[in-house]
Amino acid sequence: MVNLQKYTGKPVIALKVPIPLGLALIGKGIHGFSLGLASIDYFDEQYIKEEKDSFNLYSKFYFPQVLSFLTYPKKDTFAFEQIYSYFGGCNCKWCVGKTPIEIGTGDKGIQLHNWQMMLEEVDKFNQYEGDERIIYLKKRVDNALHNLDSIPKDIIASQKNTDYYKLLKNLKKIL
Repeated sequence: MVNLQKYTGKPVIALKVPIPLGLALIGKGIHGFSLGLASIDYFDEQYIKEEKDSFNLYSKFYFPQVLSFLTYPKKDTFAFEQIYSYFGGCNCKWCVGKTPIEIGTGDKGIQLHNWQMMLEEVDKFNQYEGDERIIYLKKRVDNALHNLDSIPKDIIASQKNTDYYKLLKNLKKIL
């Protein structure tokens, strides 16, 4: 991608990539990345197989502690409340003063929270240059892995076999 950007003289933007990978790509020199925030939050084949409640989609909420979105069923705000409280809540302008239940049931507020968090992540990352960016990202990846490992199993199932966890482990090796 970096070579393509150099060859064309035009900015290259990676689409629909996980946050840590997007930050790593920026660190290597591409112009930017997109998360696909406007797309469907989560899709599972079961939605089209199940006859009842087939469109009970999931919501996702960005937790900087794990450098990722965590998903929960839209109808189960209790699941969201547990993980939200575990990480100490959020003080962004879209969450401050609201209960976890209010946040977990409000799609627009969550999207705005996610947008603000992404802007803050990129702004913070852009405060560093060169090798400092990679050092910063390594620390964030290490912390994300530690935080994913520390979540009690009664709140969320082990994340060690998820694609995201494996991505973090691989990214840690590459960085």
